[in-house]
Amino acid sequence: MLQYVQYFGRFQNFRGRVQRLPGWARFVLGILAIPGVLLLSLSILAVLVSIFALLLLTVPAYRLFSAVLVGRPAQP
Repeated sequence: MLQYVQYFGRFQNFRGRVQRLPGWARFVLGILAIPGVLLLSLSILAVLVSIFALLLLTVPAYRLFSAVLVGRPAQP
């Protein structure tokens, strides 16, 4: 918990320093942050697409096996 408080304090300190910058410097900083934000959003999108592909492949197989094997005892 102490580490969380330290990280939060660092973030608040950084945020305060950024807010004290002139408007044009904050604008330039925002422009420079755009590639990182785009890469982060693309990474999240890739994870969501891979989970969807996993479900797309496994759900039909699960339904087929459960329909075929329903009521049968499991063989060890």
